Amino acid sequence: MTRAWLTCSSIVACCQCLRHPHLSVRAALPIPLVLVLIACTPNLPSLSDPCRFRSQVEHVGDGGYGVRTGPIWFVGFPPELRTAQIRVESTATPTKFVLLSEGPITSDLRVSGRHCASGSALRFEYPFVTAGDGSFIVPKSERRVAEPGYIYLSPGRSIIEVFAAENKLGQATIDVVGP
Repeated sequence: MTRAWLTCSSIVACCQCLRHPHLSVRAALPIPLVLVLIACTPNLPSLSDPCRFRSQVEHVGDGGYGVRTGPIWFVGFPPELRTAQIRVESTATPTKFVLLSEGPITSDLRVSGRHCASGSALRFEYPFVTAGDGSFIVPKSERRVAEPGYIYLSPGRSIIEVFAAENKLGQATIDVVGP
């Protein structure tokens, strides 16, 4: 609202300058046109917004389809999907995903998630140590990890992020469609 008002007042000011005795009409006409074009530019989401795009669903070696979040996958998507989308019947629906590592895990991994619109934490149910902020820790392992569990998803877009210490290793963005 403020941006439009400032732009409109700028246009009015520029139009008044057309009546200035030392400024030709030909020289002053482009100024209001440029301001109108700037005011009509849509506000696009930031390119750095991690929630901007849905993640790609890929075939995982064990025959499932999942999204990659750094060194681990969340497997449990229908094979016909190309991007991460889940349909739920009600809010906060537990949705089964197998957490699968690509190989041995060389350091503890912290997995967290949130709803993109509200910022509220996702709830996970996996057989790992959970933290107070809703995240859980996948411990260092010399073997490949494959653990079934649940993520409680609500309609809207959600993001899952994986960290080793403070380093972000990957993320997955999922659209949740529901009632």
